[in-house]
Amino acid sequence: MARISLLSLPLAAPPLNGRRLWPRLSQRLLPWLLPISLFALWWLASRNHWMSEQILPAPSLVWNSAVELSQGELWSHLWISLQRLFWGLLAGISAGALLGAALGFSRRLERLVFPTFAGLAQVPTLAWIPLFMVFFGIGEVLKLVVLVKAIVVPVTLHTLVGVRDAQPKLREAAAVLRLPTRLLIRRLILPAALPAFMAGVRLALAAGWTSLLAVELLASSEGIGYLMVWARQLFMLDIVFVVIVVIGLIGVAMDRSIGLLDKKLVHWPHPATAEIRRGPKYQGWQRLQPWLLPLALLALWQLTTDQQWIDANILVSPLAVLETTWHGLLDGTLISGMALSLGRTLGGLLLGGGLGFLLGLLLGLSHTSERLLGPTLAAIRQIAIFAWVPLLTAWFGLGSWPSGCSSPSPRFFRCSSPPSAASPTSRRNSMKPLRCCV
Repeated sequence: MARISLLSLPLAAPPLNGRRLWPRLSQRLLPWLLPISLFALWWLASRNHWMSEQILPAPSLVWNSAVELSQGELWSHLWISLQRLFWGLLAGISAGALLGAALGFSRRLERLVFPTFAGLAQVPTLAWIPLFMVFFGIGEVLKLVVLVKAIVVPVTLHTLVGVRDAQPKLREAAAVLRLPTRLLIRRLILPAALPAFMAGVRLALAAGWTSLLAVELLASSEGIGYLMVWARQLFMLDIVFVVIVVIGLIGVAMDRSIGLLDKKLVHWPHPATAEIRRGPKYQGWQRLQPWLLPLALLALWQLTTDQQWIDANILVSPLAVLETTWHGLLDGTLISGMALSLGRTLGGLLLGGGLGFLLGLLLGLSHTSERLLGPTLAAIRQIAIFAWVPLLTAWFGLGSWPSGCSSPSPRFFRCSSPPSAASPTSRRNSMKPLRCCV
């Protein structure tokens, strides 16, 4: 039988340009389907008056408010917030880098300071705000202190890990060769610690932006957070929508910028960062070293109240705090309050964690779902959680629902209908002199 040459076999017809172009076009259009669908649903709801215009403003009203705000009022508030963020980042990153490097270089200093630092870091930044307001007032110092507290924690932890775990074998070789300290830091420590430091800066940027919005919502007369709470109190949710979009765009820009800076500075392969490992067990005198700093701070606190260096109405004595805690435990007020907060936290964790797990499973198993939902979820993630608070309180009030909604994720629920809204221009012009502090 004659051997058939491969060259004599008929070749398959090349695919048509339309068939080859359609999959590419559909893949590019797929991420836009969800936002377009949400916008169409929003437009239909406002057009058919499914909800009051004050509860759900029409897209045209939001656009008109955006145009009016962009003529100067929005940029002035945004500039003030960005200035506060810049100075907070400068102070917090500098302090965190110095403290983390010191703790990473000295094991003894780490044993003395790190347990106390880690314990204080577990207290959320928002829990410090009432105390900071008493100490520093509601001026610019309060915003700076809150930002520094939120930023210094991730930068310190990541810098500590990066410096302490910087190539142990190479550090041993440098010690054997008696490499000078300046050269050791320049050639070994800095390149090894830079990936962890940049990871800390990225987390610090998100934490600082969120904390700034929170403190501006609570105690400010200017800034992007104040603009939101001002509009919320007047039920001008069109302005709240505009500010939420602006906050999301700023978050995306900051995340992309720090990502590009990370790629530019860290261009070599490096292991995973930010793993806080437990060190060897303390022995003898080392077991007492972690207690020295908290005992010294407690003694200084008691001495300050005894000598009345600070007004007793501002800084009460540790014994008074202990007595109040004991009475709160006896009458059950402290336990009931903690149980209520823990119940809300657990409910939010179960709901948000369950939804997140199911959604992540769906995105991981289906490439189409990832293309369809992933970009929209990534964009929503850039909006700081406290940017949703004015909107949630306007829709659900100040009861348990806003807490439950903000704990897992912002979502839409059934809401009440207040009176109809006036035009954004007349409302804003009539209430411009208002200054409020929640």
